[in-house]
Amino acid sequence: MALVDEAKQSIRFPYLYNLPPELSEVSTPLDAGVTAQILTSKRPILVEDYAHHPRRLRTFVEAGVKSGVGAPLLVGERAMGTLAVVALWQPKRFSEEDAELLRAVADQAAVAIENARLYESTTTQLQQIESLKTFNESIVEGVSEGISIEDLSGILTFVNPRLAKMLGYAREELLGQPWNSLIAPQDRAKVAEETAKYPLGVPTRYEVSFRRKDGSTLPVIVSARPLFREGTFVGVLAVSTDISDRKQAEKELERRTRELAALHAIAETVNRSLDLDQILTSALDQVLKVMEIQAGTIHILEPASETLQLKASFGLSEAMQRDVQQVRLGEGFSGRVARTGEPIMIEDYGQHPYRLMREASDFRAFATIPLKSKERVWGTLSVIDRRFRNFKAEDLSLLIAIGNEIAVAVENAHLYAETKRHLEEVSALHSVAMAASSVSNLEDVLARITETLRQALGYESGGILLLDEERGELTLHRAWGLTTEGHPPFQIPVGRGITGWVAQTGEPLLVPEVTKDRRYVPAIPGTQSEMCAPLRIGQRIIGVLNVESPRRNAFSEHDLALLDTLASQVASTIENVRLHQQAVEHAAQLERRTESLALIHSLSKAVSSTLELEQIFRIAMEEMVRTFRVDQSAILLFDADKGYAKLVAEHQPSATAEPLLIPLRGNPAMERILSTRQPLAIEDVQSDPLLEPVRPVMVQRGIHSSLIVPLIAKDELIGTIGLDVTRGPRRFTAEEIELAQTIAQEISGAIERARLYEETKRLAITDSLTGLYNVRYFYQELDRELVRSRRYERPLSLIMMDIDNFKRYNDTYGHLAGDDLLRELAALLNEMIRRTDILARYGGEEFMIVLPETDAPEASALAERIAEQVRNHPFAVRFSELKGQITISCGVATFPQHAQTSRDLVHAADTALYQAKGTKDRIFTFEVARK
Repeated sequence: MALVDEAKQSIRFPYLYNLPPELSEVSTPLDAGVTAQILTSKRPILVEDYAHHPRRLRTFVEAGVKSGVGAPLLVGERAMGTLAVVALWQPKRFSEEDAELLRAVADQAAVAIENARLYESTTTQLQQIESLKTFNESIVEGVSEGISIEDLSGILTFVNPRLAKMLGYAREELLGQPWNSLIAPQDRAKVAEETAKYPLGVPTRYEVSFRRKDGSTLPVIVSARPLFREGTFVGVLAVSTDISDRKQAEKELERRTRELAALHAIAETVNRSLDLDQILTSALDQVLKVMEIQAGTIHILEPASETLQLKASFGLSEAMQRDVQQVRLGEGFSGRVARTGEPIMIEDYGQHPYRLMREASDFRAFATIPLKSKERVWGTLSVIDRRFRNFKAEDLSLLIAIGNEIAVAVENAHLYAETKRHLEEVSALHSVAMAASSVSNLEDVLARITETLRQALGYESGGILLLDEERGELTLHRAWGLTTEGHPPFQIPVGRGITGWVAQTGEPLLVPEVTKDRRYVPAIPGTQSEMCAPLRIGQRIIGVLNVESPRRNAFSEHDLALLDTLASQVASTIENVRLHQQAVEHAAQLERRTESLALIHSLSKAVSSTLELEQIFRIAMEEMVRTFRVDQSAILLFDADKGYAKLVAEHQPSATAEPLLIPLRGNPAMERILSTRQPLAIEDVQSDPLLEPVRPVMVQRGIHSSLIVPLIAKDELIGTIGLDVTRGPRRFTAEEIELAQTIAQEISGAIERARLYEETKRLAITDSLTGLYNVRYFYQELDRELVRSRRYERPLSLIMMDIDNFKRYNDTYGHLAGDDLLRELAALLNEMIRRTDILARYGGEEFMIVLPETDAPEASALAERIAEQVRNHPFAVRFSELKGQITISCGVATFPQHAQTSRDLVHAADTALYQAKGTKDRIFTFEVARK
């Protein structure tokens, strides 16, 4: 900080921060250096390169000053010094905003310095007056002013001309008058106290007021000494000094002191507070007290609406406050002062035609001054007195000084509010930018953004509407300050209303009064003003950001520019979140696809590892239940010829599969699958009309939802696999249905392969004509059964049968009839044996029956029953109504009674058969045959 030394006509640098202390000793001429340039121009100056500046000072260059910004310390039009901020060793680029901020700080500092100097000067004056008073008192004691002598009874016996003149009497009029009659009534008691001291020889000195002949009073100092003659008190010598000038000076000094105290109090309030309401209330209170006035107001100018708003008042009724609550520029006294920037003083407010307060007819003296700072009017200060009084020049000066302090406070508050608002705007932009990084869900991001706009910027209501390009509509996605609960989603076509117009044109729009704009479509009750900005990505409009207020002219062009900036940030955030969601969904889709392929591969590998149908069914159902998180699964295979689907396998956590046949015809669900060959997803078994015929069965099984997937092998629909949910209704997704369809293809292929394997296996062990087991399988099973019988020491019998005269049957009916006979006989035999028995065609017209757990008598009895059944059975003859009749011969052998090995057992049965065929239609056991 540099200060001007008026006495030495130089500039000093007494206050330094982070600079060498010796610089405080530097003194430069008033026309040297950048400081002198600032003092002369009375404006801030930016210096980008101090070392090369034409007005540089070598001492500061050596101190490392590289760049800086300086502002004048102004008091009115007088520059008392400068305040500068510099960058050392490394240059810093200071901005115009830095210069303006420094100017504001310098203005405050200048006011504070001037106040401090004024306070110091006033204190010195008071001390000097006090010294003068003491000096004068000592002189008064020895110098005659008004001199009088009173006798022992207090009667004036001597009055000098000066005293008579002071009192307005002739000397003769005063002589013989009591001393006490000269004293003003209010001071007589004080004089009586002093008079009582005289007989004791005590001199006195006191201040009283004389009552002059014209009735006025005169302040005086009385110095009295008792007079003694030969030790006896005989009277009093009094010297009276006129102190009216001093009293007036004291009053003036007291008034000035009060004014300075008020200014100091206001300045302190300004310096320690940014609460404008508190500052204005305190300032108005100080003004009214120091000027001893009953009422006053402070109005602050709102440039946007060109109105003055009442911010502080004292001494006004509620009606009066309403009259001046809002004053237009040029209206009334405040409006005129705010427009012209010049003060107004009138003697009788109550009778003036410009008055706005209709009930203030008893107000008289009135003064209004502008609140000005840097030639800008921020508002007005008005004082009103119910007494008639002429405001003096010093009154006006005081009001202007206080007004300047208030103006600085308003400017500071405005600057603070602007700075705070700027920070809030930057914070809002930052919060919007950070919304996408903190959450990834679009609705959550929109909620975060709207909450930021509500809290940081204080907008009463608004919302984000996103564009549905296909439908050409804007849909409200998030809002604040609006009641949307219980209402259908808010939608508006592009081109309609304020929001639709902005979406159509891509231009931001400010509407100060919506009722005056033909584009406005009423939507939110109470809306008075609105502004809207497009959400744009490149040239594409994706929605709008809309803000509304219940106040007219609630928004400025600055607000619209900020909203447009915010809208760009919001649009980028929304687009980033959408892209992120798409990427996440794509990654999830790829992951699910990978998992699906891995599952399909695993399932394919599992079902390909076996050719057993039961094993395939089990693997398939377990995988389906696990993959799709269902409760049970079932596989149905179709018998198209018989017109039904048979439940061949089922997976239930706590149940076993039950035999179940489901008709294919008259069953809408199955008919749909048969006709479309597509999966059928049923969300609610209870209500789906396609399940009407089978609903009781599904309900009985506790099924709520089901997915039925067709099994297709070689373009043939062979069955279905069902996925059932018993925990409650469930909607299967398209992705799940597609995956189930793919898995079903793998299962279908596995089922087809197992069927082919089973068929091949069956063909390898069966006789192609009769469908019975062949010789190879016969011996394989016979060996197996013999091992079991030997282990458990159980009997095993063998019946060997041969058709009697089969050649003659062939010759009679033909070989085709003979083949038919063999097939029909095979079927007949199958019906007569147990499931554990093994029936095989041994060759030609010979058949074998292996009978586990059967001894020789039991086997012989069965052979007898078979022979009788065959004997009585009419065999169909192809292309004829004739019925064939045959008989059979049987040989029976039993383990271990007749043989120990399979070959020996067959030989024994063959031996018995040979004996039986000797007589035809006979049953022989090996034992009988051997005998």
